[in-house]
Amino acid sequence: MKKTIGNENCRDLFLNRIKNFQAMLADNDFGGAILTYSRDILYFTGTAQPSYLVITPDEYQLFVKSGLKFAIQEVFINSSKIIEERQLDKVYQQFYSNFFNNKIGIQLDVLTAQEYLQFKKIFKEMGFFNISPMTLSLRSVKDKYEIEQIKKACRCAQKGYEAACRILKPGITELELSAAVEYAHRLAGHEGDFFFRKNDFFMSM
Repeated sequence: MKKTIGNENCRDLFLNRIKNFQAMLADNDFGGAILTYSRDILYFTGTAQPSYLVITPDEYQLFVKSGLKFAIQEVFINSSKIIEERQLDKVYQQFYSNFFNNKIGIQLDVLTAQEYLQFKKIFKEMGFFNISPMTLSLRSVKDKYEIEQIKKACRCAQKGYEAACRILKPGITELELSAAVEYAHRLAGHEGDFFFRKNDFFMSM
């Protein structure tokens, strides 16, 4: 069964996101980009399973490090663009070993120093540039799917607020209040985590 938003096909929507990013890469003379941050990979593919998402001006591939079965069920992109691969050097060999444009975008605002050094070691003489301003620019403009998700999040937040109003009284502990609000959020469909733009750092409600 196709995943749809009204009459709009989700697959087309997600592919348009990738195409828009590919156009930005071409306009800025990037040979490609490697995304590692789960929230950005979710934005472009529909899954947040641990992965490397490789995008060039003409092609893309999702290399799933773990949870391949879940990724295939979750993604909106073509399953032929998904393979299981944990090792960054194998990603290099399969996608970039014969690459001629050495300007590669990576997410310098969320990579650890150790991860950056690994990129430098494997990708040899290639030049790395921060691609995050481009992804953030694309994500700042909301599409129909995102607007529906924001509405859903607002409904979850409203349920949490209502629970807080019911239970809040002198003598209540922070743990009791937090538990009541999170319970209401989760009953309304919230996944229970808030993500910050760090190296996949998040906190529970």
